[in-house]
Amino acid sequence: MKKIITLLAVAALSVSFVSAQNARRAVGDISLDLGVGFPTAHSDMSIALPPIDANFEYTILDFGNAGTLSVGGVIAFQSLKSKYDYSMTSMLVAPQATYRFPIMDNLDLFGKLALGYLSTKASDARYGEFVNSSGFGWAGYAGATYYFSEKLGVGAQIGNGLSLVELHVTIKL
Repeated sequence: MKKIITLLAVAALSVSFVSAQNARRAVGDISLDLGVGFPTAHSDMSIALPPIDANFEYTILDFGNAGTLSVGGVIAFQSLKSKYDYSMTSMLVAPQATYRFPIMDNLDLFGKLALGYLSTKASDARYGEFVNSSGFGWAGYAGATYYFSEKLGVGAQIGNGLSLVELHVTIKL
């Protein structure tokens, strides 16, 4: 019985790896990344809503084995609660460039850079002068995505933005 279960597990993993062999991006590919992260450090804040984001990517250049370049956009949101009885919400909306370097057929490393509009607001006007801001914002991340199939992958990234570390699901459309 153990041999049959082991054989079935190996067969299932083999099918998963074989189906992921064509997950490499090509010019014209479109994908959507949905992520949840851990916020940047604030000593007097706790998480009310962790950083969540949605990224859209359109692949514009393919450098063969050297990788691909995608452009798109990101929208990210988070809410933190202060020990001083107010909350702080932040939102980033920005165009984004992503360079993906394929390590294996079903795994790629990437770097992302987003430059756009960042807004941070306090829920209590008494703290607004210290917290409220809006204007230029940026985010930069490095990470990896593992593709289970041609259309679905999961990954993690680390960097600087609304989150320090983030887990994401990638859906190729």
